Amino acid sequence: MKKILACFFILCLAVSAIAADGDNEFVAFSLKGKVQYKDKAADKTWKDVSSKTQFFKGNVIKLEKDAELVLVHKLHKTVKLAKAGEHKVDALSKDAEKKPADENATYWQYIWKEFNKQSKDAESYHRDYMKTKGGVDRGDGCVKPIMMTPVYDEKLFADSITFTWEKDASGATVYTVVFFKDEFEDLRLLELDVTGQSLTISTKTFWFKPGANYYWVAYPKGRPNCARFPFTIVKMEDAKAFIKKIDDEYNASKQTPADAVNAARMLEEAGYMQEAGIYFYQAVVLSELAVEYKLLYGAWLARAGRLEEAEKWWA
Repeated sequence: MKKILACFFILCLAVSAIAADGDNEFVAFSLKGKVQYKDKAADKTWKDVSSKTQFFKGNVIKLEKDAELVLVHKLHKTVKLAKAGEHKVDALSKDAEKKPADENATYWQYIWKEFNKQSKDAESYHRDYMKTKGGVDRGDGCVKPIMMTPVYDEKLFADSITFTWEKDASGATVYTVVFFKDEFEDLRLLELDVTGQSLTISTKTFWFKPGANYYWVAYPKGRPNCARFPFTIVKMEDAKAFIKKIDDEYNASKQTPADAVNAARMLEEAGYMQEAGIYFYQAVVLSELAVEYKLLYGAWLARAGRLEEAEKWWA
């Protein structure tokens, strides 16, 4: 038995080591000029680098004359390459580990997380995003969740809210929209049958109260969906106070693209999805349409359920 346990322990260590080796050391953030890489030093084939290219141990990066590449390391530090020639990822990673923490580490942590999402398109990105938020089918014969906006756990403070959902694969034209006060209880605040894929409701109605949380679901009539998406109706004064705080911090900054992304990130994390989009777009403008910021804006559009617009920015 001891021998079996020992072998099992060694096997677990080996599997862990393999998994660790499979993690990338860097991801490409921005570049200019011609930059290529190859998987191993012995390889003859070079591949083009673009924003979001992942680099692993053993990879070799090559810069042509006047080319530049900014890398984000897994420890949320940055490395800028501007010297023409070949650079080994193993050596770059060791140097990065010795560097002190970046003063904007929170920003680079966000970039690392976003740029390592290798979704092929806006739809798959949105689907993966909703899985991480918990907006998935719980089984029990329920149909696939089709709710789009408000996004999962969004905070809202306008006089009216427009709820939207995808067209169901069955071709249904009438959908049932239900609002709940609780995620699991079946007590329904409101239930409506709607023709089409959107519904606008005033927040001044008696069943909605500022400062309260609610849940909603949309599904083809007669085919219930058990996944409920939460949203919060925030008091106008509370929303304006929080947004003003973020605006003031941004206005006091150098107002770089990174500053705009930081403002967008804080707004989105707080649940203010639409307000975050303004700053993500501002980053694109400030960067003069740099690819890396177009990617971030496209990702926000996908998270916000605006898939057709997101595809136009996807790269």
